[in-house]
Amino acid sequence: YRVADPQPGDVVVLPQSGSFAPVGHVMIVESVNNGWMRVSQFNFYGTGQYSTMDVKNSGVILLRFKDR
Repeated sequence: YRVADPQPGDVVVLPQSGSFAPVGHVMIVESVNNGWMRVSQFNFYGTGQYSTMDVKNSGVILLRFKDR
């Protein structure tokens, strides 16, 4: 279900946004700190590699699975 308060383990959906995410993207929240989330992901920018980055809590869709 959709949430507004990110927690580790939540799914972040980055909507399609120009060259930054031309087809959208999903990531996993690793940690939350003062309006930002550290996320882990694969294939950002089509690299096929694992990476992490910091993303603002706003402008994204946050999903949480009920059985967590």
